[in-house]
Amino acid sequence: MELAKKLVGAFVVGGCMGLLGQLLMMLFGAIVGAESILFMPLILISMGVIGAVLFVLGIYQKIEKVGRIGALMSFCGLPTGVAGGICGIRGGGAPLGKAIANGLKPLTIIIGTAFIGSALIGVVASLLE
Repeated sequence: MELAKKLVGAFVVGGCMGLLGQLLMMLFGAIVGAESILFMPLILISMGVIGAVLFVLGIYQKIEKVGRIGALMSFCGLPTGVAGGICGIRGGGAPLGKAIANGLKPLTIIIGTAFIGSALIGVVASLLE
């Protein structure tokens, strides 16, 4: 029964995050147009800001308790992880600059790994053609 509760929570929260992304797509599609170069960055930045604000207000932690992986898999989960790292380091008494630098390390590792992985896949795909 506990497993079913976790799965339902992840499904519902993940679905709500997906709905939020879809609503932002519709909103920015109407404002700037889906063909605009600003379309996707506006959606990603908006979801990141929403996630970070919810984290700072203490709301995202409650969403994570209910949704578990459903809350972490969305784009909102990445900025909340960074915000959480910065707040945790800062709460330990570190200066703000050091807290920001250490909080951004996981983000640079994730983006760097994704970039290297994508580049390698592109090279392999081009060699197989």
